[in-house]
Amino acid sequence: ARVYTDARSVLLTGCAAAKEVRYVQETPANQQNILTTMSREWSKWGEFKATTPLSASEVSALRHRYPDLRIVGMRWVLTVKDPDFKARLVVQGSPGDPTEL
Repeated sequence: ARVYTDARSVLLTGCAAAKEVRYVQETPANQQNILTTMSREWSKWGEFKATTPLSASEVSALRHRYPDLRIVGMRWVLTVKDPDFKARLVVQGSPGDPTEL
């Protein structure tokens, strides 16, 4: 697996940033393994009822009802934990003030 080491382009720091892999740089077989790993992780979010899927109209209604609503982005963090890939869905918070989450 190729390791993504440009720490300036990722939100992880230190050793974690050095271990992150980029999906687009992986072989088709590794990409399929990553997708399987991501699917398992997403299933866990569902099991724990950590998310509620919303349609665009539902998001629009919430924004209208709560004008100060702030949507926080998320991203996949992909690493290799020999011999397998590991995928985690993480919240992209404000790097400055943690109270802004």
